[in-house]
Amino acid sequence: MIHLGRWLTGGRGAERIVKLSSELNRKNLERARASAGAELTIYRPWMSCYERLALFAASDFAKAGPKSGSAVITDEAALRFLSVAFGPSPELPLEFLGIPETKGLCVETEDWLRVERIGKEVPAALDWIRTVDESFADRVAELVKEVIPLGMRPPLTARSPRGRGISSHFYRGGVFVDLPEIDEHFEVEAHDRKL
Repeated sequence: MIHLGRWLTGGRGAERIVKLSSELNRKNLERARASAGAELTIYRPWMSCYERLALFAASDFAKAGPKSGSAVITDEAALRFLSVAFGPSPELPLEFLGIPETKGLCVETEDWLRVERIGKEVPAALDWIRTVDESFADRVAELVKEVIPLGMRPPLTARSPRGRGISSHFYRGGVFVDLPEIDEHFEVEAHDRKL
């Protein structure tokens, strides 16, 4: 049974969200084309990071284009570039995303086993979300363009037992994720292994 919903829920909500997001993505793509002076054909989250458009447009990260397959960015060079692109200093690692006080959150560039784990678990979780309701498949396709492993720096000294996640209007379509550390959530992380 499909729930039609209204503004945000169900099929109608998904249609509205996808339409609004697609239009904003189109406008950001046009702005990035003008800024980069290059023929860009598809929207990527960096195109909404207005303060850093020139940096992104000139980068190998932007020139490489999106990777086929998983939306999770696990490439070391790409993660190191994003770490520099998002913040002017280690004390403000996500400032250009409009998140000046991150309380230690940053792009993961040190724990490569964690990056690998996020790279394996998140695609399975997104696949599971797509199966919950028909309208979720369209939402995920439109709203989750990239997943960036989320790391930590002081003052944080331990991973969150429940995981962490953030997003920003200045990197629309990019989701920053760190996975839960407690067994209570294992069934969600490893849902596909139980099927």
